[in-house]
Amino acid sequence: TGANDTGNDIFDQVTAVYGWEQQAQDWLGFFPAGVSVPGANDLVALKTGQAYWIAIKAPGPVSWTYATHVD
Repeated sequence: TGANDTGNDIFDQVTAVYGWEQQAQDWLGFFPAGVSVPGANDLVALKTGQAYWIAIKAPGPVSWTYATHVD
């Protein structure tokens, strides 16, 4: 959904999220506009210590508050 338990929801401000999968040596992607498209999204979770590229709708910055201690 884009929401996290202790932060804010930026789902409507994001056009794409890419993450590098080291083991597969491949980019995984998430596209909010493709949520209902089977196979369109193979990035299903963000993991601590990984790098991500997040494309936002222009113009301007997006503030994203996130939890730092998650069980």
